[in-house]
This record gives sequence, structure tokens and C-alpha cells, in this order.
Amino acid sequence: MSVKTLHFRSGNRAIRSARIPSRRLGSCQEAVDHFGQAIYNRCRAAVGGRRDAPKPSRLASGTHLRPVVFADTTTPSRVGTSGESRERNEHWPRAARPFFCARRVMPRIGKPSRSKKKPPVRKAVTPRSVPGGHFASMYPGPPAAPFPFPGKSPVSPEIVKAVAAIETELKVPVWLLVQDEKEESSPRRDSFNMIGDIAVSAFFQARHGSLKKGQRVALLIDSNGGMARPAYELAMLLRRHCGGFVAVIPRHAKSAATILALGADEIIMNEHAELGPLDVQIWDPDREEQMSGLDEVQALERLQAFAMDATDRMMLLLIRRTEKKARTLIPFVTEFVTKLTKPMFQNIDVVRYTQMSRALKVGEEYGKRLLQKGYGEDRAEEISRKLVTDYPEHGFPIYPDDASNLGLNLTPVPERIKKAMERLTCCLSNQNLVGRIVGGGVS
Repeated sequence: MSVKTLHFRSGNRAIRSARIPSRRLGSCQEAVDHFGQAIYNRCRAAVGGRRDAPKPSRLASGTHLRPVVFADTTTPSRVGTSGESRERNEHWPRAARPFFCARRVMPRIGKPSRSKKKPPVRKAVTPRSVPGGHFASMYPGPPAAPFPFPGKSPVSPEIVKAVAAIETELKVPVWLLVQDEKEESSPRRDSFNMIGDIAVSAFFQARHGSLKKGQRVALLIDSNGGMARPAYELAMLLRRHCGGFVAVIPRHAKSAATILALGADEIIMNEHAELGPLDVQIWDPDREEQMSGLDEVQALERLQAFAMDATDRMMLLLIRRTEKKARTLIPFVTEFVTKLTKPMFQNIDVVRYTQMSRALKVGEEYGKRLLQKGYGEDRAEEISRKLVTDYPEHGFPIYPDDASNLGLNLTPVPERIKKAMERLTCCLSNQNLVGRIVGGGVS
């Protein structure tokens, strides 16, 4: 046995091979030290090119680089079971011990021809070079690596075609605010799944780039809402920076998304699209659920109406039964109604009632300010007040005909946009798409 070959492997891939004389191979540890620099450079590249990578002897155990020693012989041998092999194994941790085996070297005639095939070079794939690879610019954003993209799925071709049809018809760029993906996190947590500071901040950053100043845009809204203040800020941004916008609503724009839509120059709603009431939603820590500010404000109004109705009913009953005059019965009726309603009025927290009243005023005031430009102050105040108080629950749907009865001016839907919105209703579920569509030839 005159020559041995030392192979360093990572998994099934050879990282370095070296042929050395037997007399120089006292142990595997000695071989590693002998060829330290060459193997070290190769191993360092294998673990990411870090300059602080450990020496090869440590790399063998730390990164699972296991040396395999082949004994070049003219006859088969069983080096793996020899005592020398067992001694060499003692130099290595159990997880990184080298394998010793024997192979037969056949006599060679002439110079062997070795044809090395170069691995195919993979070009970097960008969103523009991926066929059909379209992505929302803000969220989830274009990928930085070729397919597969973990956590970043491309926009479906149906959405891309529908958005392109709307852009062609309106002759303005379409921006997406699609927030329909269900999250397991708390509903109070700000994210791209709601109209909040994170989503609105992305639009504010885009005004230095693709959201051009003075260029009117269309905003495709499909959202269950969020916070009132960011919705108002986004509407004012699109007004002041872009010169106005068109709100396109294929399915629903509820709660804060309704505030955003009120700031548009035009509102285009699909036949079955929905707006929503503007009563503020407040998190109740005791019940661990969202509650409407109207729950407490309207409770006092209902008690007041109940007291007046009880007074009228009791007065009529006593007059009919006793045949006495009303001025004689008023003290008795007043005392009865007071005792009846006093426990209920005592349970009302006046400070809490004031807080709820102010909170309800927030949504009403935002709506009024956004509507004043196109409707005038009195009409804007009436519409926003009805959106706050005239509906029994926060999720109540306001369809296009209901919105028209409120006094909102809806833009007639062109046939091409109508078909595009119908296609969108089938593919916007469980989607979070914010920004412009980029990639696949779309800039």
C-alpha cells in the first residue's frame, strides 16, 4: 500500500480530494493538518465563505464534513476492520469519524480521458423575466430570489387581467388595497391585513417613487376596514398628492374602508358590493370582544324613550280607570316611572357615556370632512350622521341602492369594468395585495 486518497465530503458531495503517500499519513488528523490550507479554503467556501470559519479539523465535526480514506491497492483488503483504522477513529468525534475502505486500482493503459461536464449556469430570475410572475409592489412585494418563493405567491393571472381591463377603461393606474386574508393574531394588531399605520405608511413612502404627484389613480378596495384615522390620512394623501382618486369596489369596503371610499371623486360599486356603517368599534377587555360605541350611547336614548312611553301609558290607564283629571294624577305617575327607571339610570357611567359619544363623533366627523368637497356642508353632515346612527349593527350591508338613498353619488358602471369586477369577486378571497402590480412585463 503506497498511495492513499483522502476525500472530504459534505453529505453526498465531495468537497476536497488529495492523494498522499502512505508514509505521510500517520493519522487522519495529520492528513488534515498537512493539507490544511487547501482544504480550509474549500471548506470555508462550502460553509458560506465566512472568514471566521474554524480550522479544517474542527470543520469536520462542526459542519459534518466526514473524511473518507481510500487505500489504493492492487488486491482487495479490509482496512476498515484493521486495528490501525480503529486507532485513527479515536482522533475524531463519533459524529465525524472517518470511514476507511479499500478499493482496487486497475492497471491503466495510456492517459485516461476524463470529460468533465460543467454544471449549467442558472441565471438570476427577476420578477420581470418570470412568465406570468406578477406581484403586488408593497405587500407581499416582489421576491428577491428565483422560484419557489417562500411565503410570496404571485398574483393570479385572473386578477392581473381584470386589473388591466380596469386600467384600460379608466385610463389611470390602478392600485390595490385587497385585505381579505384571515389571520390568527389579535384583531387589534396592526398589519397589512387592515387599514392601519403600516399599510398607509407604505403609500406615503410610495409617493417618492411610483405614486407620482399629480397623476390621478384608481384604488381597488376590498377590505373589512381597520382604523379611522389612517383611512382618513390615506384619502387625503391621494387627494393632495395625486389630485384625486376613483374608488373601485368589487365586493366590500366596510367600516374604515367606507371612510376611505367617501374621499374618492368617484365611487364605482359592483352590483352586489357593500359599504358599511361608521359606528366606532372599541375593544372591551372584560368581554374580550369588539363592541360598538352605539351600545352605550343608544342605551341612554332607549331608556329616555322608555320613560316617556311609560309615563304616557300609565297616565292614560289611570284616567280611564279613575276618571280623574291629568293634573291630579301627574304626581302619582311621575313617582311610579321614577321608581321604575331609577335602577337602570344609576347603572349608567356618565364618563363612559361621554367617551363613547366622542368616539362616535370621530367617524362622523371624518366622513363629513371628506364629503364636504362634493356635497356641501349640510348634506355631508346628514349623510355621515346617517352612516353612524341609522343601522342596527356594525356589519350591516349597505348596497348600491341603499347608498344612493343615503345621498351618495355613485358612478354608473361601464360594461367592461362590470365584467372585470365580476371576475375579481371569484379570486380575491383570502388575498392580501397592497400596491401596484409589478413583474411579468407590467411596470
